[in-house]
Amino acid sequence: MSENAANEDTVWFHSKKSVGLVALLFVPPIGASLTLVGVIREGRPLLGLLVVAITLAVFTLFLLPTRYGIGAHSLVVRTGVLRARVPLTRIRSVQSNRAWSSPVLSQDGLLVSWGDGRFERTRLAPKDRDAFLECLAAKTGLVRDGDDLSKRSVVSTDSVLSV
Repeated sequence: MSENAANEDTVWFHSKKSVGLVALLFVPPIGASLTLVGVIREGRPLLGLLVVAITLAVFTLFLLPTRYGIGAHSLVVRTGVLRARVPLTRIRSVQSNRAWSSPVLSQDGLLVSWGDGRFERTRLAPKDRDAFLECLAAKTGLVRDGDDLSKRSVVSTDSVLSV
């Protein structure tokens, strides 16, 4: 199946962005711009403008356009020009997470785990969290409990004691 055909079956969710975090993210490029004023004053305006443009382009291309897609067979995470796919069959759990440990521009995140390793999880912050969790639960068979998804608990009848 072509990527376009697979993309037609994918439901996309935009990332939630905190205005404060986005503003904070642009402090370094603005600081670099102010520092480069000295370069411009030295008679190299093109060099200064080029460095500022590249810095802003990197921040914009890699961090701002973030979205998540749930397709027939995989969860797609797109952060700027980068893309990662996680097979839906491997996803073990989704937990509410407020850490600052990823390029997610919101503290209201979800931690998606598909293994035990350090690199077998990712943090997401879908703007429509409820619809994202419902869609992911439907595609993976995970059970929803508030803002968390997990595998069904199996209760063994052998462990029940009779009195």
